[in-house]
Amino acid sequence: MNIIIDRIVSKSELAATLKRVEGFPNYVADNWDSIEECLASFISSSGEKIKIIHHFPMEAAQERMGSYLPILKDLQAEFPSFNVEFQ
Repeated sequence: MNIIIDRIVSKSELAATLKRVEGFPNYVADNWDSIEECLASFISSSGEKIKIIHHFPMEAAQERMGSYLPILKDLQAEFPSFNVEFQ
């Protein structure tokens, strides 16, 4: 399953984008702990490979939301079925 994220301006926008993904926990809040917990829950319960494809460079995510990249890195280490791409 591919999750497309066209842009990120804020945590709340990221949470809103993730809520629209079928099967993603709808209780995700706009804070990093909630986003990480819900992503982990979604990945572990999906039973399929998950890839988040970002349609912006990694540097843009780092500038706007510095905590997001370490979360993705931790999830990749924990779940071999999870992958991230920046375009």
